[in-house]
Amino acid sequence: TPRLRAVMPTNLRRLDRPVSHWLGNEFGLVLPTIPTDEPDPGRRVERVHHVMSSIKRTNQALATFIGIAAAGHGRATWAQNLVRRYAEAASLIITNVPGPVRELDFAGTRVRDLLFWVPCSGQLALGVSILSYAGRVRLGVAADTGVLGGEEGVDRFLAALDGQLGAFGT
Repeated sequence: TPRLRAVMPTNLRRLDRPVSHWLGNEFGLVLPTIPTDEPDPGRRVERVHHVMSSIKRTNQALATFIGIAAAGHGRATWAQNLVRRYAEAASLIITNVPGPVRELDFAGTRVRDLLFWVPCSGQLALGVSILSYAGRVRLGVAADTGVLGGEEGVDRFLAALDGQLGAFGT
């Protein structure tokens, strides 16, 4: 399997800082290579961790944040072109959102679980969203059946994903 390049939103807000009353996101985009050519699942995770640690020591995420913010103040085509460039530079988008460690209440009702799907745009064939909430982790997968070989291709991907997760005892 060839290596894949992912678009990965990266948080720029310090976790100890509260969300502003504007509820604006503070994230940039990075483009890590996913070592799908590594047969050992544990080594693959180590390599992804190493790649992301290296990227986080750069200003790549901050530069994209500034670029996106600047494009948002210009013509709509500037923002569209920027998004298109990132979509064309990658095959998939992966996002990991750390949620609250305890269950929340909303309008007097206990929120027992959460799930979301990462928005895909351009030619991104696959979106993977990871969300932790109250001690649980949820995985959402959005796939372009035309790129992945129809529903059978998506089923093969999900079976392979289950197998990889099984290698970690999850």
